[in-house]
Amino acid sequence: MSVNRRTALVTFLALVAGFTLIVVYQHRWSGEAFSAFYCGGEAVAHGANPYRIEPLRSCEHRVAPQTNPPDVVEPAPLPGYALVAFAALARLPYRPAALVFVAASLASVAIAAVALSELTGLPLVAPLGALLVVDGFVNVSYGEIPPLAIAALCVAGVYAARGRDRLAALAASAAMIEPHLGLAACLSLMWRPRARIVLAGAAILFGALWIVFLSLPNLPEYFTQVIPLQSRAEVPAADQYSLTWLAHLAGADDVLASQLGSLSYIALLFFGVLAAPRVARKLHAPALLVFFPVAATTLFGVFIHDLQLPAAVPAALVIAVALGASGRGVWFAMVVVSLEWVTWWETDRVVVVLSIFSVAAIAWAAMRERAPRERLTLACLAPIAYLLVLAVYVHLPHTAILTGAEPWPSRAALVPSAQAALNWGALIRGSSEASDATVQLLIGKLIVWAALASVLVQGIRTSRISRPPAPSRLAASLR
Repeated sequence: MSVNRRTALVTFLALVAGFTLIVVYQHRWSGEAFSAFYCGGEAVAHGANPYRIEPLRSCEHRVAPQTNPPDVVEPAPLPGYALVAFAALARLPYRPAALVFVAASLASVAIAAVALSELTGLPLVAPLGALLVVDGFVNVSYGEIPPLAIAALCVAGVYAARGRDRLAALAASAAMIEPHLGLAACLSLMWRPRARIVLAGAAILFGALWIVFLSLPNLPEYFTQVIPLQSRAEVPAADQYSLTWLAHLAGADDVLASQLGSLSYIALLFFGVLAAPRVARKLHAPALLVFFPVAATTLFGVFIHDLQLPAAVPAALVIAVALGASGRGVWFAMVVVSLEWVTWWETDRVVVVLSIFSVAAIAWAAMRERAPRERLTLACLAPIAYLLVLAVYVHLPHTAILTGAEPWPSRAALVPSAQAALNWGALIRGSSEASDATVQLLIGKLIVWAALASVLVQGIRTSRISRPPAPSRLAASLR
C-alpha cells in the first residue's frame, strides 16, 4: 500500500472513530436528508414517482419517524440518474443502508483532504481542517450528499493536474450527483478535447438510466415541475445563500426571486467556465480548471445552501497556496467559508470545538513560511480571535426583517399525488426557525458572500503570484 493510500486509510479511520464517539455521546446523527434520498430510491425501485408526496412521505415516516412531523415530507429533488444509485442502496434495510452511506461520506471527506494535500503540498491537517466542520461533520450528521460530490471534484482536480483528462472527466461526472456543483466542472473540462468523449458518454448514460428506471415522461416533469417548485419552495429558507433569498428579502415575489437566482447561477457559471483556463494557466495550477468554476457558482448560485459552500474550499486552498505571501486574504476568506454554518447558525459545543481545530489548522498552514515558534503562536491565537468574533456575532441584533409572505397551499389541502416540494414549502413558511430573516442573519450572509467574492477576485488577479503550488503526487498512486 502506497504512502498516500495509507494516509487516506488512516484519515478515514480517524474520521470514523471521531464520528462514532460523537454519535454515541451526543446523539447527533439525524440523517433526515438521507431518509429522503433513501425513500426516493425506494420509490424508483418500486416503479413509483419519487417526486410526489406519496409514497415518499409514508416511507420517510416508516424508516425515520423522528425526523419530521407526521404530515411533513422532505423532498428528494435529485435528478433521476442519481436516484437510481439510491434505488440500489434502498435494497438494503434502512439502518444498514445508512451505515453504508455514512461510511462512504466519511471516506469521501478523507479522499478530498488527501487529494487537496497532494495538490497543494500542504500537510494533511490543513485541508482536513478546512473540510472538517461543514463537509465532514454537519453534512454527515444530516445525511447530505455534498461530501460525495466534493470528493469527486477533488479527484477530478488531481487528474486534471496530471493531464489525465479522461479520468478527470469521469470523476467530474460522478460529481453530477449534485448537479449544480458538478455541472460547472464538467463544462469547464470541455476545454480539454480528450475529456469531451467521456463527458458525452456520461451524459448519454445518465439519460438512459433516467429513462429506463423512471420512464420517459418523468424527464420533462423534473425540469418543468420538480425543479421550479423546489426552487420556489426554498425562496425564504434561512439557510439559503443564493441571490433568490436576497431578492426575497428585497421584496421580490417568489417567481421573480427564483428567476433571479437562476440567472445569477447561469451568469456565474459562464464566468467561471470562461475564466478557469486563464486562471489555471497563470497560477500554474491546472486543478483550477475544475475548482474555479465550481467556486464561482457557489456565489449567489441557485439552490446554494450552507451545506454546499464547502465546494468552494478546493479553489480557495489552491489559490491561497499559488499566491504565496500575497494570498493572505484568501486564507481569511477560507476560514469564513469553512465555518459559515457554525458562525452564522448556532454555538453547539461539539461544533465549536471542531471549529477551534479547523481555525488552528488553517492558520498553521497559512503561516507555513514563518518560524515554527511563530507559527505555533499564531495557530493558538487564531482560534481565540475566532471565539471573540463569534461572541460578538451571537449578540448582534436579532431584529426581524419583514418580508412579504407569498400565498402557499397548506399541507392539509395537498393530495398525495401532489409534488413533494409543495408540502416542503408549507413547512418552511410555517417555521420561524426555517424562514425568519434577521439583521444578524443578513450580516452573516454578507460576510460569507464577501469571502466567496474575495476568493474569485484573488484568483483572477494573477500578477501577484509569488510561486506555483506544489505538484500533485496523488495521481501516480491512483494508477
